[in-house]
Amino acid sequence: MTVISSRNEVQLSDKPFAKGGEGSIYDVVGNPELVAKIYHPAGRTRSRYEKIMAMLKYPPKTAAKSQTAWPVDILCDKSGYFIGFLMPRIKKVTKIDILYSYDNRSRHPWEWYIQVAQNLCAAVYSVHQSGHCIGDLNPANICVEESTALVTLVDTDSYHICAPGGQTYPCVVCMPTYVPAELHRLMNIGGFDLRSTKLSTFTQQTDLFALAIHIFALLMNGCHPYACTVPEGVSASQFSLIKNMEKGYFPFVKSADMVGVPKYAPYLTILPQRLKELIIQTFTKGCINPSLRPDCTQWHEALEELENQLATCSVNSRHQYMQKESSCPWCQIERSMNSTVQSSIVKSSPAAKPGPSHITAPTPQTTRYAPSGRQRSFWTSGLGTAVRYMLTLIIWSAFNVLAQWGLAVLLPTNVWWVGLIRFALVGVIPFLPTWLFYWWGESSLPLADFANRVCDILIVCGRWLALIVYGGVALVFYWESGVINTLFGAFFVCLPILIVMKLFPSFTGE
Repeated sequence: MTVISSRNEVQLSDKPFAKGGEGSIYDVVGNPELVAKIYHPAGRTRSRYEKIMAMLKYPPKTAAKSQTAWPVDILCDKSGYFIGFLMPRIKKVTKIDILYSYDNRSRHPWEWYIQVAQNLCAAVYSVHQSGHCIGDLNPANICVEESTALVTLVDTDSYHICAPGGQTYPCVVCMPTYVPAELHRLMNIGGFDLRSTKLSTFTQQTDLFALAIHIFALLMNGCHPYACTVPEGVSASQFSLIKNMEKGYFPFVKSADMVGVPKYAPYLTILPQRLKELIIQTFTKGCINPSLRPDCTQWHEALEELENQLATCSVNSRHQYMQKESSCPWCQIERSMNSTVQSSIVKSSPAAKPGPSHITAPTPQTTRYAPSGRQRSFWTSGLGTAVRYMLTLIIWSAFNVLAQWGLAVLLPTNVWWVGLIRFALVGVIPFLPTWLFYWWGESSLPLADFANRVCDILIVCGRWLALIVYGGVALVFYWESGVINTLFGAFFVCLPILIVMKLFPSFTGE
């Protein structure tokens, strides 16, 4: 097959050696360093052509090109129509999730996984330095050369490309178990479509969240940070990966309803303090607040610190752990897993009862969020959205008026400690509707779907409503007291709200 690049004719193999949902990959005859991606006819769109041209114009830095399978030239058919692009050939690599899964851990020592994590940080950093975002940083898009631990990022034409001047060519796919809470909130809004939305979706902060998940899995026996076990009688769906991510519930540092961590995962105590702090920060507060996510440099430095503190197990040379440990944690995990397997064999007899726990696991395939084939309801239409926002504002205002009136009735005295309680409650009241509609939406009560939609709106804008409305009311009441008193009054009215936002970000959507 003959195609045309920007420079000359290119001869491709007659048959592709790989196929995907968007296109097929062909060998380039006479050039073993390159391959060609030819899109299926439906994918040869104007927007995709413009995106590939932007990638060619604004590639990563020269030193970083070996870390990404970035397009190197455009391809057209003999009539001059866009059909695909040329990119570097990736040789002898393995998908990262195959390597960090528990069953394959014996292939490499812990130091090797630490080096892979460092190289992944460097690859993500190279993309960010070019001004772009990865977006769909799922395991299928990360390849590792086992002999060197070098990382290459693939499927780059799906990236979130940000050209100078503000032009964005968005990423339109993602694997839900590798994106943070702010994207899950958007996806829960009816009619949301990554391909056509004008809202902000992928950012470098969303990449950093996915990067942290991969680092965690590399260090912790392939475990996803939000995976957990639940006791018999508790619904596993309440503690699925997605649910835990949306709530910022990190099972390795929190405990609820006897929820535990998978048996194949070590405790965080095997890590040095700095690395442990970064992990806890990312998967608790950082899950909700993007600004709290460590960047690539911070991760790289913490991983170097771990690498410099390793000792080798006297029983198994593949096992490495921190020098401060009195015994090998990996040997302990293997003994625990072996006993679990033996127990399962005994329990497999007809008279045996089922195992007491279930482990939530990542979803294996990439999900494209699009409304195709989905029934649109009134609430997802333009008029329905406007009505929903208006009803939400009315509900929020009514709750706040009732709550403030209740304060005046229940706490009418001027005793100093009562005044302090009233002052503190000012920071809690604005978020009462958010909490109420969250629990309503999680229940099986009538109109739970509507409650979820109201909660989504309140999470996005409730805290700003509180500051604007409460601050505005203070300005009106203090105005006659002069500018200084007005500013002080507005500040002290908003202060408890700011404190609650800071101390409880997972409850206020901060």
